[in-house]
Amino acid sequence: MGYATQADLVTRYGERELIQVTDKAKPPTGDMDEAVVARALADADAEIDARIGIRYSVPLTVTPSIIVDSACRIARYKLHEDRATEKIRQDYEDALRFLAERRGNGNVQFLHAVRQRAEPARRAGFHAKHQLALLQRQLGAAGDRQRGDAGQHQQSPLAFGG
Repeated sequence: MGYATQADLVTRYGERELIQVTDKAKPPTGDMDEAVVARALADADAEIDARIGIRYSVPLTVTPSIIVDSACRIARYKLHEDRATEKIRQDYEDALRFLAERRGNGNVQFLHAVRQRAEPARRAGFHAKHQLALLQRQLGAAGDRQRGDAGQHQQSPLAFGG
């Protein structure tokens, strides 16, 4: 899943603008070309990952709203190609500058937002790994007892039948 969606672009910039920049049919159909939008969004994702991947694990598993905004600004610029207005170009450059700052200084608020939303999943993963390792040790000790060689290994007090 990308950082922004077609719906995010429509909400921010309007369907009319997206039709104007994506409908390249001759004659124009008046429809948005979803493949063109998807390519611009994928390019925005790649740009974001390349710029923050030095400091953060990408793709981000949780997307802070500021990253959605940056992805939209980048995708909009990509959609406009060589017809971008000064405002669209400035928004694009602002998004790139924001990403460079996150990469360079590890902005505390940004990092906190990413970590805070990812923490429950990380904790669940840690506990699952810990429980699996414990279960493997317990099963190993139980198997050793069944084979009669339990004395060769130190038995955990948590082992089955312990």
